[in-house]
Amino acid sequence: MSARFGRVVPAMVTPFAADGSLDVDAGVTLARWLVSEGAEGLVITGTTGEAPTITDEEDWELWRAVAEAVTVPVVAGTTTNDTAHSVSQTRKAAELGVDGILAVTPYYNRPSQAGIAAHFAAVADSTDLPIIMYDIPVRTGRKINTPTLLDLARIPNIVAVKDAAGNPGETATVIAQAPEGFEVYSGDDSLTLPLLAVGAVGVISVAAHWTVPEHVAMFDAWESGDATKAREINATLLESFDYETGDAAPNPVPTKAMLRTLGLPVGEPRLPMGPTPEGLEDRAREVYARLKRDLSAARAKSRPVTVTFLGGLGDVGRNCTVVEVDGKLLVIDFGVMFPDPALMPGVRQVLPDMDWLNSRASDVVGLVVTHGHEDHLGGVPHFLRNIEVPLYGSALSMALAKHKVTEARLGDRTSFHVLGDGERRRIGPFDVEALPITHSVPQSLCIVLHTPAGALVHTGDFKIDEAPVDGRLTDLARLRELGDEGIALLMADSTNADRPGSSASETEIGTTLRRLFAERSDRRLIVSCFASHLHRVQQICDAAIDEGRFVVPVGRSMVNNVRIARELGVLDLPEPALRSAEQLDGFDPSQVCIVCTGSQGEPNAALSLIAAGTHPEIHVGPNDTVVLSSHAIPGNERAVFRTVSSLAKRGAEVIHDGHELVHTSGHAQRDELRQLHEACRPRWFVPIEGEYHMLARHAQLAREVGMRDHRALTLTDGAQVVLRDGNLSVGRGVPAPYHYVDGALDDPDAEVIGERLALTSGFVHVTVVLDAKGRLAAPPAVASSGWLDTEAHADIIKALVGELTTVVNGANKNKGAKHDADGIERRVRRATGRFVGNQTRRRPSISAAVIALG
Repeated sequence: MSARFGRVVPAMVTPFAADGSLDVDAGVTLARWLVSEGAEGLVITGTTGEAPTITDEEDWELWRAVAEAVTVPVVAGTTTNDTAHSVSQTRKAAELGVDGILAVTPYYNRPSQAGIAAHFAAVADSTDLPIIMYDIPVRTGRKINTPTLLDLARIPNIVAVKDAAGNPGETATVIAQAPEGFEVYSGDDSLTLPLLAVGAVGVISVAAHWTVPEHVAMFDAWESGDATKAREINATLLESFDYETGDAAPNPVPTKAMLRTLGLPVGEPRLPMGPTPEGLEDRAREVYARLKRDLSAARAKSRPVTVTFLGGLGDVGRNCTVVEVDGKLLVIDFGVMFPDPALMPGVRQVLPDMDWLNSRASDVVGLVVTHGHEDHLGGVPHFLRNIEVPLYGSALSMALAKHKVTEARLGDRTSFHVLGDGERRRIGPFDVEALPITHSVPQSLCIVLHTPAGALVHTGDFKIDEAPVDGRLTDLARLRELGDEGIALLMADSTNADRPGSSASETEIGTTLRRLFAERSDRRLIVSCFASHLHRVQQICDAAIDEGRFVVPVGRSMVNNVRIARELGVLDLPEPALRSAEQLDGFDPSQVCIVCTGSQGEPNAALSLIAAGTHPEIHVGPNDTVVLSSHAIPGNERAVFRTVSSLAKRGAEVIHDGHELVHTSGHAQRDELRQLHEACRPRWFVPIEGEYHMLARHAQLAREVGMRDHRALTLTDGAQVVLRDGNLSVGRGVPAPYHYVDGALDDPDAEVIGERLALTSGFVHVTVVLDAKGRLAAPPAVASSGWLDTEAHADIIKALVGELTTVVNGANKNKGAKHDADGIERRVRRATGRFVGNQTRRRPSISAAVIALG
């Protein structure tokens, strides 16, 4: 379904104040409320009963206010039984920023089919906006016959019909014969399901004022192939439809009565529609109460579970998954992604976007952290600035989170709750089980949610290491038990889904480090790794101490993490073996092993400063051996290679995983992933945590293990899946753009980043000063940066000034043209762009300013 205006589009009533005047503020409030309930579009002043009681000026005021207030498509009802008036209103609506036009058949004057066709054609010819025809013969006294409708559908900007004619058979003919892309929206709630069955894409509904969530659920069910569920929801809505169209009072009188009972200040309709009959509001309360009661009963039979992926599906980083049960949300991880400076200049971090979460802030019951890596934990302070919730995770994860939160002065916005291995904890409506799982960070957890739809397993980052440094194994036995009981959905790490075999055990790295350290007993050692990779730090410390060296943590996060891990007993590093960077001058190089951050080439990390020669205490030379005990994260390769080259230029020996086994991945490779799938045997599978090709390869592996093709879904950020009664459907999803953090600000958008990228080709700015008569007061001034050497190419600058002088003088010679600084600015900008492109074959950013004197 395309549904360019949205699937569920309320035809909004017009609020009036107590004195009968238009209440624009109440209109904006109602519009925003409908969107918050799930409305995907709005029609304003389009109800045939109420629209004739509204003046043109009131139309304009309401169209403008609502179009500015909401982000969903806004369609203006502009037409009456007067074609010339309809054209005038349509043009005005276009000026005021609406997204489309609802044009009703001329009513009460009973035009012929030729007149109907000419009317709609005239409206279409007056605007470029897309037009929905409204066929409602019960109001207008004339039906748009099928041949007429099909002819009108061939007009390019007549894109849809709101069908309230009551004949699904004829609608099927229209859908079959109309041009591709022409849409049908139901205009009769009682016939929405039959019209969906023949190809309609949405509904423009008055009853949707109080049934938007139910309408959306009905459409979701229908689109997922669950026609039975769609019919069940529709059945619960029938009383609402009868109430809205019944004989007690003409619409919109019942609708306004219902909205008033819900606390929305919409006022009474104007005459001749009102007043509201006695007892109608009491009936509205009864209808609404029964609607919610019936829906609650239906949900009790089949409580859906929704999973929303806000990050980690298509990138390595910014991992975030949100699970919804009974209207409450549990967030799993909120991590950062480190940007590629070539693609995101100036950006320090990239986070999951929080707009959708912020709109549901009161529903969030907790944030569970699977482990202490930045791409899962690093965004927690930003999250807490927006939403105040408790945090859950292992002791180490909570200690690392507490340090970040305290540093950000956000400690009063959360509480920290430790989950032990194998523990089950109730968090709101969620039954959470934490299983031990092996990763490069100690105390990593696999999260199991026991939900009404079955068990959901979220692995976080993991590998299957038979000989981990701390002896803590991935709990495959419990995962097999869960597989026997039935796992509804598995969400598993895909970072190494491309790599065959199994990852090397972490203990093998310790063996290599011991050999390398022993072979270089007379040299200073500098070993770089992730500060959170405390298993690796432990092995570096053990090898260094065995060789009689002191351990010197360097880099803020390394110093902090070593301190925290020692306090928790996660890192065994005796106090006598520990020294600080400030104490280095007192020791021979052979007595020292520096363990530092910066293995990914991060600009301000310790190793990057050392490589650049700007670190205050550490300077490398020919007597140093630098070990990069890591592997470049995708996107960081260039930064890592630059660091390696800089170290080599300073004479240091550099060892990395290209020629020694100084790193092993913390992520499962294909043989380990097979073990996971054979243990879990899930009904449905969504690969997570990886670039898209990694997700696709993981889904392929699941099929190789025996999963049916359609049960392994490769999704992208923003996707939502809904589990109910053993089935899974993919919902409409939510926006999930990158959220950029830049210095002290965390809100540069994609447009700003695009502008920065454009500036990498340089810029050219032209200033033109006009006198009181519109003539050049001085030659055009050209300023540039990053375009060309203005001294070496002074001839080009001179030629550009001459070209611009001709352009401005030419504009002034046009005697029929009124002096227009904006118009001259456009000419100058275009002429500059043409000249620069033709003369230099470069595409710098172009800007111009015209200053008019007098």
